[in-house]
Amino acid sequence: DRRQRQMCIRDRHKHDEKVLAQPIRDLFPVAMVDEFQDTDAAQYQVFRKLYVETLTEKQDSAQSDYGLFMIGDPKQAIYKFRGADIFTYIQAKQEAQYSHSLHTNYRSTKTMVDAVNQVFSQHDQSFIFDKSIPFIPVDANDKAHYLFLKDQPTSALSWMYVNTVQKEIKNKSGLTEHMAQGCAEEIVSLLNASTDKQACLKSEKDESELKAKDLAVLVRNRNQAKAMKDALTQRGVGCVYVGQDSIFDSHEAQALLMLLLAVHGLNAVSYTHLTLPTI
Repeated sequence: DRRQRQMCIRDRHKHDEKVLAQPIRDLFPVAMVDEFQDTDAAQYQVFRKLYVETLTEKQDSAQSDYGLFMIGDPKQAIYKFRGADIFTYIQAKQEAQYSHSLHTNYRSTKTMVDAVNQVFSQHDQSFIFDKSIPFIPVDANDKAHYLFLKDQPTSALSWMYVNTVQKEIKNKSGLTEHMAQGCAEEIVSLLNASTDKQACLKSEKDESELKAKDLAVLVRNRNQAKAMKDALTQRGVGCVYVGQDSIFDSHEAQALLMLLLAVHGLNAVSYTHLTLPTI
């Protein structure tokens, strides 16, 4: 009956706690999860079971022998890397007993940090879930490399304006194509300027040549990524697309599969015919 099922569930819970959870806590009393914004719901439930529920059961967390530290940037969760879920981050933050923020950016230039602060400070609630993910202006240590063009520092943040009256852009796909071509043209212009010694990266300590590996383009989806990659390829600029597509879905993987099948069955005429066009 229902009462027996409840007793069975409680007994199983105690068994799992004794056999699995407690030994893990004894072996790793303190856990630190970096890049926590890339954690999905299932992964968080594992850490929650091991540490959060245990800490919640204790009235005074300072007396606990266990701890869980989560370090991450919720704004990066929008890319859903490895199944990351913004609501998982929000749940974890609400269940955390303490919350701290870093106030200094060590990777970006001061002008870039100031520009981002200016943009997102224009609204009292910069993000939809502002109570859980507020925008907090930060400072910069200003030791990053600045992009110089003709011995002058370039703007940290600039916008590309599209005049739809002058351009024949009839739909979203056309806009994506136009923006990709414009972005690729700007990248080529910067690389050519670097070749002519007119563009470089400067910091307080050193100066270096601007190279293609120093540039990155963030896109929203695979369609934009393809448009961007095609635009760069047309201009002879190599690029690497980092996404969530499986490598086994690529043309190269399919060709390799056909080759292996052909090697495995050399007498099979069908496989020989399949691999010839690809190879």
